[in-house]
Parts: sequence; C-alpha cells; structure tokens
Amino acid sequence: MGFMEIEKDGPIAFIWMDQAGEKVNTLSLELSNEFEEAFQDLGKDNSILGVVLISRKKDNFVAGADIDQFLKLKTEEEAYQLSRRAQEMMNRIEEFPKPIVAAINGAALGGGLELALACRYRIATDHKKTVLALPEVKLGILPAAGGTQRLPRLVGVQNAIEMMVTGKNIYPYKAKKIGLVNDVIHPYGLKEAAKKAALHLAEYGSESPKPKLKGFQKLLELLPPGRKLIYKGARKMVEKATGGNYPAPFKILEAVEAGREKGFQEGSEVEARNFAYLAMTPECRELIQLFFNMNGRKKNPYKEEGVEPKKIKKVAILGAGFMGTGVAQVTSQGGIPVVLRDINPQSFEKSEKTIWDDLSSKVRKKALSAFERDQIMSRIFYQTDYKGMEKAE
Repeated sequence: MGFMEIEKDGPIAFIWMDQAGEKVNTLSLELSNEFEEAFQDLGKDNSILGVVLISRKKDNFVAGADIDQFLKLKTEEEAYQLSRRAQEMMNRIEEFPKPIVAAINGAALGGGLELALACRYRIATDHKKTVLALPEVKLGILPAAGGTQRLPRLVGVQNAIEMMVTGKNIYPYKAKKIGLVNDVIHPYGLKEAAKKAALHLAEYGSESPKPKLKGFQKLLELLPPGRKLIYKGARKMVEKATGGNYPAPFKILEAVEAGREKGFQEGSEVEARNFAYLAMTPECRELIQLFFNMNGRKKNPYKEEGVEPKKIKKVAILGAGFMGTGVAQVTSQGGIPVVLRDINPQSFEKSEKTIWDDLSSKVRKKALSAFERDQIMSRIFYQTDYKGMEKAE
C-alpha cells in the first residue's frame, strides 16, 4: 500500500497514514480503494477488535482533499459523483463493525476532519499545530464527504454552521468543549491513549454522540421552531457578510437544514448536489486558482537548480504602525529576532500591546502556552535610531 501501513499491536490495528514525498497527507479518490482493501482485511481478521487511524507526519493528520482533482471536474455530474463516492467511503468507515479511533496530531482540515468525523471516537493532541476545521467555503465549495451532515450531529447546528460558513479554525481544547473531539492529550501519549480508547469501545461499546448544548441554545436546537430561527438568523448573517454575491455559505445552510430536518440520506443528497453546483461556479475556480498561486509563492522556485534560500537571522522594520507590527509578530513567531524602528516612541507601547493582546488571546484558547508567548515577545525590540540595523538581512 502506498499511502498507509498497518501495524498490529495486540488486538488493535494501527493504520499509519503517510503520503510518500509530501509534507502533508491529502485524500483522493485513488486512496478510497486503499482504504477499502485495508478495512476489508481488518474486518475479516478475528484477532483485531479495534482500529486506530493515525499519521506518521510530524504535525499533520490529513490536510484535506487533493484540490487538483477539483480543477479536473468538467461537469456538475462529475462533481456530483465525486461527492457521492467520498460520502460512500466515509459511510463505510462509520458503519465498520469494529470501533475506529481517529488519533489526531497536527492539522485535520477539510476531508481530513470529515474522515475523523466518520470515526467512532476522536483524540487530539495539544500540539501547537493541531487544529480542526472545514475551510472549504474559502475555496467556494462545501464539505462534500458527509461533513455538513455529521458535524451538526456532533457539535450542534449553531456551532456547525459557524464553523462551515466561516471556515474558522478550532483548537484542541475548544474542540473538546464543543464535543468535536472526545479527549485532548500530549502528543507523546497519543498512540497509547488511542489504543486504550479502541479497546474500551470494543469491550463496552459507545452511545450515539450528543452535542454539548446548554440552556437556551439546547432549547433552540431541540425544537423545530427554534431551529427555524437558527437557519433564518444564519441566512441574514451570511447575506449581510456577502451581499448575496457568494453562493457557498447559502448552499452549506441548505445542506445542514436538509439533513437536520429530513434525515441523513436527504441531507447527503443535497450536499452532493450543492457541491456539484458550486464546483462549476466561476467563484470556485477563481478561489482555487488563488489558493494555488498563494501556495506557489511559499515554495522556492529555484530549488531544482540547487539554489537554497538565504537563512534569515535578524529582521529590521521601519515603522511600528499596523503593518509593521503585524510583520514583526509573524517574524518573531517564526523564531527570528526583529527590530522595529520608529521616530515616534509612543507607537511602541501601542504596537507592543497589540501583539501581547493577540498572543494572550491564543494562550486563553490554549493554542499557545504562556511560555511561548513570552518567548515571542522577547524577540521583538523597539528603537528610535538606526543603530545595529545594518546587521539585519
């Protein structure tokens, strides 16, 4: 198998995902056959009681679907069939007779999170790169492998809509709070924790997950009139944010509503149809092309010629305003010392407070430790003269 390797540890099988030659794992139709073969073999193996999906990548579970395949779609029918095949693969994982645990370290995005949603149990690490999201809306499409159906059942309609129409990132402890993952653990304990979870599920089974909703939010989601208010409010929010010129969020809402009100099968059909429609829109094509352009800029265009980028040891920035402050923060987060020079000393206090507040917000969300915040702050220096700036690259 090219994408995965099976390791049997007693009665638990670990499916190690590792896309050869790539920094991250991505899902494609070709991989569905590999998954199918693996699960057929494990289903027949009576010595195996449970399965764990885990990645060999340093800081990535599955980064999403292979976006190249979207540009190859020529008709809505092709896009519809692509979604249907992806849904079927996730359905088989969800219906697998033995418990499957998703052991998430690093990014679980798009199709990667949909894969985890199809599993019986999800454990995430508190690694700084661990993040969960369904960001398809940023490409002008929607989650097309059952994401619009499974996410609301797990975290509630309101949380699911917010995640999908914004594409926002959810960090590990927030994910546990809303019920997106069952547990959060240190990366070094991930494999053992996933094994214990799989064994527990094999012995005692599991109840159907219920959203962690309280008070008025719970009341709204339990009653059909309350859910109508949620859908109506979400449409108004999307209309205001997009001016009605961006179809993807509206199609996401349609799929969520169809699934919650008419059942999983009808919702999946609407999800596939809406994906097919969106995949052929000019907005989708332009956003995907923009995605490729932006990612292309991150790569070294001269790598094949043997030219390596110069190592940056220090950065100097003129101006401690909004732009300079943002660049300084990103640079320091990358581990590089940075000097901010400005003729107005009063701007230093504002700049420092802006960075501190943003980093402290991440600390509160447990996306960053207080120690890491302090390290980032310690690499940023302010001055009114040019002294020493000539040493910066």
